[in-house]
Amino acid sequence: MADDFEQGGSKLYASLARSLADDPVVAGLVDHHEPRWEAPLRLFGGVHYLELSGMVQHPWAKLRGVLEANRDWLARFLAEQPIQTNEVQRCWGLLPAFLTVADGRSLDLVELGPSGGLNLYWDRYAYRYGEERWGDRSAGLELSGRMEGGPPADLLRKEVEVRRRIGIDRRPVDVMTDHGARLLEAFV
Repeated sequence: MADDFEQGGSKLYASLARSLADDPVVAGLVDHHEPRWEAPLRLFGGVHYLELSGMVQHPWAKLRGVLEANRDWLARFLAEQPIQTNEVQRCWGLLPAFLTVADGRSLDLVELGPSGGLNLYWDRYAYRYGEERWGDRSAGLELSGRMEGGPPADLLRKEVEVRRRIGIDRRPVDVMTDHGARLLEAFV
């Protein structure tokens, strides 16, 4: 997972994952968790939640001590709290498909696992594919990535209207509560 964190742009999580890979406290917390790839995300999300709630100050510099002191709470968090990703980067890969499918028609959007609702608003982000762009350039978020070739420039000149949006989640998070808002932020 350290490599995945690094490729995703999280040098902190990559460094922590490498330094704790053989730690017995971590092994005790995540040993039986399945699927295995989720364990570091849940563990770091739990530590971040502790920090955001004010239960722990500056946990990353003293992480091993934080893990030991909050072992029971973190074990429950890992066992009970699914990952609440709020990863909108996948919209970058999906935009060409959305533009192709819309083909001048309005879309009714239904998304399974909508990342806290953020992916339901993919049409409000800016996108960059090499020199080509799509979306509102003044958007607060511009998505870009590595590619070979990329979508045709004429496709990126198309506009799309999303008529309706609905997200379906097995365990939706109520972002209007302190817990829900903190939970989504903890998994950033």
